[in-house]
Amino acid sequence: AACDLEAEGVRGLPGPFPSWDRTAGALRPGELAVLAARPGNGKTTLALQHAAACLRVGKRCVAFSLEMTGEELCGRLARQACGASATHRDLAAWIRAKLSAEKDLAIYDGGSGASLAQIESRARLHAAHPRGLGLIVIDYLQLIAPPPDTRRDTRERQVATISRAL
Repeated sequence: AACDLEAEGVRGLPGPFPSWDRTAGALRPGELAVLAARPGNGKTTLALQHAAACLRVGKRCVAFSLEMTGEELCGRLARQACGASATHRDLAAWIRAKLSAEKDLAIYDGGSGASLAQIESRARLHAAHPRGLGLIVIDYLQLIAPPPDTRRDTRERQVATISRAL
């Protein structure tokens, strides 16, 4: 899929839907994409589909889960990558392969309250890898602890500050 998109002049990291990449463009290095919708509409699922697409083309991915445990997030990602009929053994093998010494995938579950500084330092650590870093997923933005200088601001302004920093 990556080669087909490149032949068509679509640059960037291919997502899970080539037709979307052709229409809207693929994710480009340094670009911030925000998935926004009401609860229960599949934001985490779509973000994980992008992570799986990143891994399929040989890029590394780091995910910060602020809402669910790393184990839950990794299980969901493995289920998406292996398919609904995958056995527990298939899922475990996929997880071992992706979380191997090469660390194609790193998942952090900072829980509610992870700070921008923590996210940035871990992302920089992974980006320093010789193969670089293809994608960073943060689930979910509103649970990032606000910077200390914004503690008195409205939550809307705090989230705007966090978004600008990302």
